[in-house]
Amino acid sequence: MFSSKSSRGKWAWAFVDLLVVIIGVYIAFLIQSSAAAEKDKKEKEKVFTALKFELEHFRLQMPGMSGYVAGEVEKYLAIRRDGDYASFTDWRFIQPQYSYQIIEFAIGIQNTEIVDFELYDALQKLYVEIKKLEHTESLIMETSMRYQTIPTGLSKSDPLYQITWANNYDHFGRFITFMNDRARILQAVADESQSALPIINEELGQEKTKEIETQFILSNAKRIQSEDQAVVFAKKIFPDFTEEEVRQLYRQATETK
Repeated sequence: MFSSKSSRGKWAWAFVDLLVVIIGVYIAFLIQSSAAAEKDKKEKEKVFTALKFELEHFRLQMPGMSGYVAGEVEKYLAIRRDGDYASFTDWRFIQPQYSYQIIEFAIGIQNTEIVDFELYDALQKLYVEIKKLEHTESLIMETSMRYQTIPTGLSKSDPLYQITWANNYDHFGRFITFMNDRARILQAVADESQSALPIINEELGQEKTKEIETQFILSNAKRIQSEDQAVVFAKKIFPDFTEEEVRQLYRQATETK
């Protein structure tokens, strides 16, 4: 028979073996969890960086486009108020017009550790406006294709002239309505982008946010005629940059190599 002392020793070793296994499993779990967390962190940074670029593009470009379209609408309305129409046959929107693949990707992410509900809601509102914009541009293009040229030399009293003119005038009214919608939605896209960007900037952190904004200033610098204008442009869209920082970036982008 085994002594009680010998039995206790075997149980002690069995307990030690079990403890070693548990500790090994726990350490492996910690390593795996740490690796997964690091992977999620890198994935999150990539997603938010790409989102920052997409949304900054919409925020900065859309207001100018909206203003141009609104100006065209005013011209067209004046012509129609005078009882006439202008040629509206040249408007084409070949899809895809806009880059929003990262927005779609972010909306579709199921991992709430990357995209929480607040950001999802903001991106969803932006996405709706982009889809409305695409639909409106399709309607503009369809209406543009309905324009009919009146044959040269055709008398205004000719039934063909009158029917063609009436159809063009009618379609011109619809065209103006859709163009006005486009101007409004372009601005809405910019506004929704502006609303979502603070969430993205907070997640990226101050250093990464400024790094991306620096790239925007550099990429737009060559389009600006002077250093002083660059300062006005940059301070308006990225107020956290100092005047000296903007001037240095402008010189960096425009210096002759």
